[in-house]
Amino acid sequence: IDFKPGEIVIKVKLEMAIDGTVNNVIVLKTSKYSQNHVGIYNTLKESLVRAAYMASPLINLPQDKYNGYKGWKEIELTFDAYSLMNVN
Repeated sequence: IDFKPGEIVIKVKLEMAIDGTVNNVIVLKTSKYSQNHVGIYNTLKESLVRAAYMASPLINLPQDKYNGYKGWKEIELTFDAYSLMNVN
């Protein structure tokens, strides 16, 4: 399936422990998508959540930058189905 840029976009927040473990993955926002893409959206969302947990623990994160402004205690990521699925 070919997607247009921005057609299906999912933004997630990773809640991290100081040791780099992903404690929680929260879907924050999704773009509007057509009804015939519900299955693709659900599959993509579930895959993103599963991948975040599988990548845990993240390594080489500076512990002194865990908290505070621009810290990595919470990480927000945005995924666009166009970029993920239209690879040539």
